[in-house]
Amino acid sequence: MQESFSYRAIGSWWEPKGNQNEIDIVGVFLDDKSAVAVEVKRQKKNFNPQLFEEKVKILKTKELNMHTVESLCWDLSDM
Repeated sequence: MQESFSYRAIGSWWEPKGNQNEIDIVGVFLDDKSAVAVEVKRQKKNFNPQLFEEKVKILKTKELNMHTVESLCWDLSDM
C-alpha cells in the first residue's frame, strides 16, 4: 500500500476508551474522499464479514463519516 503513493495516511485503528473494536489497516486515499479498511487473517476462512462490517460502521461514524470506505480481507499471501 505504502509503495503505491496513493494514500494520504495508512495505519491501524482502535476504538478509544477500552472498546474491543480494532481494524488492522486503514488507508485514506489522497483524494481524502475514500478509504480502505482491511482485516488481516492468517487464513481467510477465519474472516467474519458481518463482524468486520460492524467495526467499519463504527470507524465511519467516529472518524471517516465523509469518506466512502471499501472493506477488504487479506491473508498472509496479500502482504
